[in-house]
Amino acid sequence: GAGMNLMTPMMKVQDYVLKNLIHNGNLTVIQYNF
Repeated sequence: GAGMNLMTPMMKVQDYVLKNLIHNGNLTVIQYNF
């Protein structure tokens, strides 16, 4: 439904950001910020 349509793009963005942060070695920074 509408909920999935909203969640899916967010999850994709989150996954994309996390993968890039891990690739850049900034995962620890994110863990402290969140």
